[in-house]
Order: sequence, then C-alpha cells, then structure tokens
Amino acid sequence: MEYSYCSHMFTKGQVAGMRAVLNLPIALRNNLWTSANLTETGVYSSSSTICIPIADFYFNKKQICKGQTVNLMDNSFNGIVDTWSWSIEGGNPNTSSDQNPTVSFEQAGWHSITLTVSNQFGSHFKTIDKAIFVSEDYDMYDGLVVENFESFTTNNLQNYYISTISGNENTEIPEVFFNQGVVNIANWELATDVGYSGSKSIHLDAFNSNGLMVDEFSTPSFDLTYISSPQLTFKYSTAAGTNNINNITEVLKIYVSTNCGVTWQQKSTIDGLNLITAGFDGSKFKPTNINQWKTKTISLSSNLSTDNVRFKFEYTSGENSNDLYIDDIGIEGVLGLGSQNKNSNLSIYPSPTSSISNVTLEINSTENDEVTLQLLNATGQVVSAGTKISIIKGVNRIKLSDIGFKTVSTGIYLIKVNSLKYSSSSTRIIIQ
Repeated sequence: MEYSYCSHMFTKGQVAGMRAVLNLPIALRNNLWTSANLTETGVYSSSSTICIPIADFYFNKKQICKGQTVNLMDNSFNGIVDTWSWSIEGGNPNTSSDQNPTVSFEQAGWHSITLTVSNQFGSHFKTIDKAIFVSEDYDMYDGLVVENFESFTTNNLQNYYISTISGNENTEIPEVFFNQGVVNIANWELATDVGYSGSKSIHLDAFNSNGLMVDEFSTPSFDLTYISSPQLTFKYSTAAGTNNINNITEVLKIYVSTNCGVTWQQKSTIDGLNLITAGFDGSKFKPTNINQWKTKTISLSSNLSTDNVRFKFEYTSGENSNDLYIDDIGIEGVLGLGSQNKNSNLSIYPSPTSSISNVTLEINSTENDEVTLQLLNATGQVVSAGTKISIIKGVNRIKLSDIGFKTVSTGIYLIKVNSLKYSSSSTRIIIQ
C-alpha cells in the first residue's frame, strides 16, 4: 500500500498494532529499539563515526553555457565526513576540497563529476559520468532556418541537451532511469530511418515508458535578431496507445529561454487528441507517410527578436503512450535589415552594393586569432564560405573576393565570423 504522498501515514490503530509487535520478544523484536542496540548499530549520532560515509551529491543546474557557474552540493550520508575531494572534468577549478564548491566550464559538451568522501574509518566515492551539459555560447542557427537533422551522422543529438527529469541521474542516452521504483527506459534519440522531410528525426521511445515519466530535450541557440514576427515551427507524429479518448493523457510542452536555460517560459501545450496524428496503434508506432505528421506553429513575442534563444520540448508520458517523432524544427517570420551590425567589432562596406566582390569586412580584434567567414542567405543556408584566416590584434581589413567568396544574387545576406577563441559574430549586407 502506498502512503508516501500523505503526511499522516498510518491510522492510530495501525500505530498501536506496530508498537505492540515491537514489544514482543519473538525474534528479539523488543531489542531493535533499545538504546544499546541503537548505539551498536550507529543510529545514535554519538556513534555515527563508526561508519564509513557514503558519497552523494547534486547540483543546482543541469545545463549551462560556457563561462556560467554551477554549485555542487554535498549530500553524503551514513557517517561524519572529515574530507571532501571533488574531481570535475573540464571544470574551473577541476579539483576541490570544499564541501560545496562553485565551478565554471569553458568547454562545451557533457562533463563528469566525482566526489570522494572520507573519515578515519574509510572512504567512498560517487561518479556521475554525464553530470553537467555545457552549451556553446554562440548561436548555432541564424535567420530563417529549418533543422531536419539530415546532416546528423551519429546516434546522438550533437549540441542538443537530453534529460530525463524523473531519473536519478542527469545523463545522455542510452540509460535506465527510475521514478518511484519504476524503470523509465524512454529516451530521446536520433532516428535514422524515418522523418518528415527526409530519413531522420528526433525520436522518443515512449511506447516503453511506464506512465508519468518526463523526458525533455532543448535546442542549441537561435539568433532571431533580424526577424520580425518570429514563429517557431516543427513537425510531430505519434499514435494513441489506447482507443479510449479519456485515457489519452500524454502532454507535450514547449518552452523558450534567452539565458542559456537558467529560466524557461512556457509557450505552448499539445495534449489529448491534438497530440495524436495517426489514430490508434496498439503496437510500437513509426510513421509511414507524411499524412501521419502534423505541423505546429507557435508565435513568439517581439522581445524574442534577439540572439541566444533556445527551445525546450518536454513530454510527459501516460499509461498508454506510444513513440513520438519530431522533425523540421525551424523559424519563420520576416527577415528585416535591423541594425546593419550587431557587433561593434565588425563593420562592412559598401552596403548596399552591387557585387560581393566589392565588399570589405573590417574586424577590430582584441588579440591575435583565427576566423572563418560564412555567407548565409535569408533562410539560414550557407551559400558561400571562405578559408580560415589569421587575424592580428587591432584592425583587420578583409576583401571577401580574396578569400574565396562566390558571386551571389541580389538579396539580404548575413556574414558570420566564426572565431577560434570567441563566440561567433555577424553583420548584414545587402546585394542589389
């Protein structure tokens, strides 16, 4: 019988019955709660040091951007801890003897953390292999763009953050998670054999979930600076695992963040029959044609016409869930001129111009660096790219025709500067 949700766990009659049992001499039950027994077994605090501590810890953030900090919190038990020894992959610092250190990360990706705790009777350690996910601090997507995952070649989601909220560990696929003693083996992953516009998509194995499990993924950042009336769009496909409408309890929520996932604002909810795209399927579902997909369009407020915009997809399973697929995550809207330059260290001239061959890019760098230049069209596609070049501290003037930029048709373009040492920068140019 489950009472964990209730602060009054037992009736008075049950309490009396249990106390009566504990006073019986049968199997020495009346010895379990004596002071002598509690002292010998280390229950009393005065004798707790006879036990080796068991390492445990948690952290206040699961996902950050480069340079942001995370607080690591000791949660060890079973004995008094005399010393703490942290090993933090890629952390600054990467080791610490503090009980609750604060660390930052400069390298993107998953980072493992190990805590070893000790006292005079021994030591114990705990490692979480994929504890903290660090995102790049530059925008991976720029302008009007659609991600169809066709370029993804490995069975992970590259810069996409994957998490199972209900699990005991914050870790990438594939793992097994537990929620109130129930195994959750549903995880987001890259599907390589089905998609809306191609053969790939993001897939959640929800058919094997056990109800009320929460699985989420969040995207890398988008730059929406020059887009007015922006909209998030995506395709999704799933089938009901039950033919009883009242038992369709699954929910897909979409959130947005502009601070690297520190806080999230909910933008939309898809549930009930609105979530179902392919009717009832009692077996493991996989879409077989484009008619089994739906398009979701979410209007974004004007204050999201900025950079560093991320989206989170959070799915809560029910007792009759089936597999879910998401594809073609993109941005729609009106691409405008905005400011001609969103980075004070970049300038471009002339603009407007009749030919890309006339254009010079000026970079005012604070130190020696290496950069690559890309020319993106209004849909975010790379239409021309230059070779990697070295720049010096100070003002650098680069003629685009000298580094391999090709002639392009008239339109509004984005020149993106990818730095070896810093986040990317961009500026607009008009070819007319």
